[in-house]
Amino acid sequence: MKAKRLLTLATFLKVAVPTERFHLARWGNDAECSTAGCAIGWACQIPSFKKAGLSLRSWLPKGQLILTPAYGVYQSWDAVTAFFDISNRAALFLFDEYSYDITRPPTPEDVAKRIQQFVRDGGMRDGQPTTMP
Repeated sequence: MKAKRLLTLATFLKVAVPTERFHLARWGNDAECSTAGCAIGWACQIPSFKKAGLSLRSWLPKGQLILTPAYGVYQSWDAVTAFFDISNRAALFLFDEYSYDITRPPTPEDVAKRIQQFVRDGGMRDGQPTTMP
């Protein structure tokens, strides 16, 4: 687990991402995440993460903009797990909309708190390791 990267993202979510421009259901609406995006879409805007190789890739199949995170040869959830060195289970726990309370949309603060707790717990969830592939 790359705890420093996870905590950098948690801090960024708390201080830089407006709730009205945060939505876990999509990576982002455009390559610069200038509309709404999820935690990973926003992560792709952090300068140190960009320098490390995390980005949003876009293409236009059938005229519809599709975005996905990319890191090296990895795309989508594989990019997330590789960049943060966490399991797919951990990535979904931290960043998937369906792992949060469904009665209200998760906020940047909700995701940041979960990330911080996850790091404090050493990558454990319910007593189970989630950082193992």
